[in-house]
Amino acid sequence: MVLPGAKPRLNRIDQSMIGYPLVTGFGWVLYNIVVGFLKAGIVALFSITIWPLALAFGGYGYRSYYNYVTKRQNYDLQMTKHLYFQLLDSNAGVISRLIDEAEEQQSREVMLGYYCLLKYAPEKGWNIRQLDDFVELFFAQHFVKKIDYDVVDGVKKLKALGLVEESEGMLKAIPIDDALKKLQDKWAVQLSEQQLFSKYSK
Repeated sequence: MVLPGAKPRLNRIDQSMIGYPLVTGFGWVLYNIVVGFLKAGIVALFSITIWPLALAFGGYGYRSYYNYVTKRQNYDLQMTKHLYFQLLDSNAGVISRLIDEAEEQQSREVMLGYYCLLKYAPEKGWNIRQLDDFVELFFAQHFVKKIDYDVVDGVKKLKALGLVEESEGMLKAIPIDDALKKLQDKWAVQLSEQQLFSKYSK
């Protein structure tokens, strides 16, 4: 799938292959005009060479336009072969990539919330509002970019993974070793479920 508005561009070599014959052809025609003027005079030159000159200019212009169209068609063909024939990307590939990026974004939310709670939160922890404000401030200071952190969704995932503890509305991150152990256990369970599903789906 190609994004709307995407257009192939000719590289420098192809541009020169189109422009060079046109420039040299026009130069050759102008040279003949000057030589003919010096030999025969302007009136005789005009009466004798007006149609040949017009045909020459038109021929070089058409040749350059034809070369341009041919190059564009070759570029479109190459793009089509890469995207579809070799299946570097198709409609299904685009959807799969969007899903992967969405999953990565969800993972970033979890890691960012956990890191801020573990590294910067006081001993008693933070409430949701404090976590939201600090994450956005942390991101703006370190990456010079403002974000709107979805703290509700982030905290929900942290709780589902067991990476935070909540007491009286205050959130505290569990130690890093315990967090790694929980993630490894969950990954092992998920992997075994996928293997079981693959076994019975064949």
